[in-house]
Amino acid sequence: MHPKITRVFFNGAKAEECYRRHVLPATGIASIEYLRLPSTSPANASISYERKLEMWRAITRPIKSFVGWW
Repeated sequence: MHPKITRVFFNGAKAEECYRRHVLPATGIASIEYLRLPSTSPANASISYERKLEMWRAITRPIKSFVGWW
């Protein structure tokens, strides 16, 4: 992994699960911050477009302000 990567965002729970199972063990990096965002899949219709957009805007702001928000 590139040493300047400080944040990783996931497009849904499955993406996060795959990363944590297959990538994270090989990196050994604990200082990266992670945030799972709602999947952009149409199957995730329980969350409105406006709410998804608000949540996805997290990638433009400091991640620490979003810990535990979802």
